[in-house]
Amino acid sequence: ESGVAEGRAVPRRWRLSNPPAAFTGRGREVEWLRLTLGRAPLAVLSGPPGVGKTALVRGAFASRRERAVVVSQSHEAPPEQAFVEVMRALAEVPGREIDLAVLQSDLERTIDVTLELLAAHGGLVVVDGLALREERAIRWVGELAAHTEPGSQLLVVSRAPPPAGLAAGQHLAL
Repeated sequence: ESGVAEGRAVPRRWRLSNPPAAFTGRGREVEWLRLTLGRAPLAVLSGPPGVGKTALVRGAFASRRERAVVVSQSHEAPPEQAFVEVMRALAEVPGREIDLAVLQSDLERTIDVTLELLAAHGGLVVVDGLALREERAIRWVGELAAHTEPGSQLLVVSRAPPPAGLAAGQHLAL
């Protein structure tokens, strides 16, 4: 048994932190995020540093924080770092072992394993800081959006908007 189906909480280091104490004025954006992820497996939230992207995510999904997996990274980090951290986080929830060294060099296998882990998790995964400017990141997000099982959602938080066609109707710029 993976522990996921029984509602096992995400380990604290991968968990969404509490919303800001004074979280106001973002009702429309909160509603947009919830509705978008209710109808599609992918949403992209973008905006300049300090505009409140992460605070918006924390406020919008506070009630799901025990089950939401959050991977944060520097916006300058290579996309492979995000891929590995997402797989590491999703594998840790049910206590699975995966060979990350092999996966780092094989984008196809990385996509397949990430999809398998997303399906097992069956909840929200937030990737905060993924730069959507490199082809590998665009391909990874596009494949996850196209093949994620119902019930799983991927929210990408980025400084830059997604390229045309990646998140049509599923992008909110702050």
